[in-house]
Amino acid sequence: MSQSAEQIKTSLPNLLNEHEITDRTDRTDYSHITNEQFIEAVFRDPNPARPFVVGFKGNPATQKDWSGRAVHVGGSFKTPTEANNYISCSSFNLKDGAYRRKKDQFHAYHWILCDDIGTKASIDRVTLAPSWIIETSKDNYQYGYILAEPLTDDVMANRLVDGVIAAGLCDEGANGATSRLGRLPVAINGKTDFQCKLIEWQPERRFSVQEIVDGLQIELKEKNKPARKTSQQANDQATQDDVHIPRATDNPVILALVKNDLYKSPLGGGKHDITCPWVNEHTDSVDNGTAYFEPSESYPIGGFKCMHGHCAARRVSALYTQLGIRASNLSRDKIKHPLLSPVS
Repeated sequence: MSQSAEQIKTSLPNLLNEHEITDRTDRTDYSHITNEQFIEAVFRDPNPARPFVVGFKGNPATQKDWSGRAVHVGGSFKTPTEANNYISCSSFNLKDGAYRRKKDQFHAYHWILCDDIGTKASIDRVTLAPSWIIETSKDNYQYGYILAEPLTDDVMANRLVDGVIAAGLCDEGANGATSRLGRLPVAINGKTDFQCKLIEWQPERRFSVQEIVDGLQIELKEKNKPARKTSQQANDQATQDDVHIPRATDNPVILALVKNDLYKSPLGGGKHDITCPWVNEHTDSVDNGTAYFEPSESYPIGGFKCMHGHCAARRVSALYTQLGIRASNLSRDKIKHPLLSPVS
């Protein structure tokens, strides 16, 4: 079921990890933000490297030329309001006197795109407040996450892109870091002549790679390398976490929730309505808006989401610790992501 802009706005403040949990998205108008201002805030000044803007009129499905043009961050350039306008996720270097959106001219990957939120991907799956939200068609949204330190290694950038795709937060098309594009706020969606709209704009909200991985609960894998079981993993076979394989009748997390009088009811699709273990910290001890998600392709280690501000920073590992579920291999200080390790 798709979700309206009002539902997105109502849910968004509960995702924030800052102290100022407010309803500002319900009253803030971002229509004054131009595409030039948007790009300058996202990329800052990557000179001499430059991002690419792609713009054209008509239906994107029939568009053949997606080459675009390099733009100077902080400079003046035109993006017609009646056109489909896109910005690259990456910036590119000058070579042989020209900027080209090609792999051999890749400079850095600056921001992560999550697409079709509200339609193909539920807002419930988004567990990290983004830098911006653009409504690109009715009840359909693109979320952007700005990297605090752009990735200059295209292999690592591609791992991050692939992890977002594998989590169901973006489509598989044009999945390379050098080719990925997202819509600009001042634009028309030529498929339906829908006027795009910026409904959340927090460019100061920037993330490390680790914060993206943890916050969006995505899994990163080394490309072209099968997973190898270490001797330590083999020795720990008998004590591996119980939460990896969800089972309808004996999922240990469900059993623990029931035992602790925290389980309410199944919501379908592996989602369960529960009482938050930290309900006493909620304002007036309000007991609603908390869910547990069974492990799946989208939630490799399961998921936890509480809509109350006091629990905004709590992830599923905190739930497992509170319930006494074995999660030693999943703790933030021990988990090793391939993206953060040297490439062999």
